[in-house]
Amino acid sequence: MKIIEDTKILEVPMHASDEYGMAVMTSRLGSGTPTQVEVAVVRLRPDDGRFLTQSGLVELAARVVTGGEILLGKDDCAGNWMEIDSAEAEAILAEQAREAEAQEADALLEIGMGDSTP
Repeated sequence: MKIIEDTKILEVPMHASDEYGMAVMTSRLGSGTPTQVEVAVVRLRPDDGRFLTQSGLVELAARVVTGGEILLGKDDCAGNWMEIDSAEAEAILAEQAREAEAQEADALLEIGMGDSTP
């Protein structure tokens, strides 16, 4: 697994809103000029032919399996991820598909639209 760390310069407007709709102020409150903020960006990329997934216990439906790049959030770290081979990735994805189909069948039965024969 490759860990790529770099920085990006972002321009933050004088007034911004966070995910909760609360006003967030930058350090240049009175100027009306956007502030430039340097943020650290950590990307994980699996080696060729490998996939990334969470290293800890995660419910099957929520488990991520990707052959692409992952950008880590501020509360995440490379230790929370691991590489797996293609056979492991295919097994996880197949099990996720089976679970999703079973849940869909159960939902259809519950509303009376599914096949009720065993």
